[in-house]
Amino acid sequence: MSPLLALPPLVFVIGSALMYRKIDSLTTEAQRAVESIEALMCATDSFTEPLEHASSLFSPLKEKSSENF
Repeated sequence: MSPLLALPPLVFVIGSALMYRKIDSLTTEAQRAVESIEALMCATDSFTEPLEHASSLFSPLKEKSSENF
């Protein structure tokens, strides 16, 4: 049996292993991105209530200033 006949399966195995590693690293990066987005959403949700409270404090002032003009 010629050693050249062993090359295509070997290339396939090595290529498959490299693709698996690439897919695995992309999956890890995607998971980190999702976790970062979730953390950002939690952080912005924590600001919602104080901003609504501040908005309710300023709305009467805004109405009074518009009445003066």
